[in-house]
Amino acid sequence: MNPKHRSVLPILLLILTGGLQVFAFNVHDQIISPAQKLKGAPYSFGDEGPRAFDCSGLVYYLYKPYIPSIPRTSRDYRNFGSPVDSEELLPGDLLLFATTNNRGIVSHVAIYIGQESVIHAVSNGPETGVIISRIDSGYWRRTFHSARRVFDESLQSTDREQTSIEFERGLYTGPLKNGEPSGTGTMRLKNGDTYQGEFRDGLFHGQGTYTWSSGKSYSGRFEKGEILETQKQGGESETYMEKKDSPWETWDGEVYGDFKEWREQEESAFEAFKARDKAGTAGNMPR
Repeated sequence: MNPKHRSVLPILLLILTGGLQVFAFNVHDQIISPAQKLKGAPYSFGDEGPRAFDCSGLVYYLYKPYIPSIPRTSRDYRNFGSPVDSEELLPGDLLLFATTNNRGIVSHVAIYIGQESVIHAVSNGPETGVIISRIDSGYWRRTFHSARRVFDESLQSTDREQTSIEFERGLYTGPLKNGEPSGTGTMRLKNGDTYQGEFRDGLFHGQGTYTWSSGKSYSGRFEKGEILETQKQGGESETYMEKKDSPWETWDGEVYGDFKEWREQEESAFEAFKARDKAGTAGNMPR
């Protein structure tokens, strides 16, 4: 077991055995669902909630009750936990980005929630604050640095017979397997389209009905998110899942994360904050 994971187990054992109410740790319940309730909170450099966050402050706020040694800055995640391939992500994994003009330095961190989506606190860009983004959109794809697993995989149970969860493309209701839509469910896409049917690995896969916001619909087979048959009602041929319309598709600025090009006094304040944090006396960073 990775040494960084050992700090997770004692507190989980206390949670599981030390009180009258016993529950199993589940990333969906303890991390993803609470994170989604914070969507819309503003970005604020140095803050760690509960009303405003910087990028690592959001992670710190959500993860610290379960991982007391969780770092407070995105740069420190580079060597925390264990590396994970981008093709093997599980909800609760942390994605690191190099978003400033120094592309070799980690400057932003986000929480993977499934279906190619992350939730994170963003400082600059077409959307700011606590938002949900697709990691395959242009900006996030270009600035991706690495991914880290900070929970032991055995603790990352995200199977659900029925739940509702918001991804970047829309609101999904149905079962989850390994944190991804799987089985028969419904997805109400944010452009007004709706899909009802079978999912596999987060994508429309199997028999289903796709209804466009215009009222036209297609019922039939889907494979990896795409319509299989060539005959579609009204000539519609593409689902919203296939479209590249993210506001991050062409944006090319800098997201400061928690690595803002600080003025000297800001840097000094941040160093003082880290010293207090190490001593266990840190609150929000002074503004």
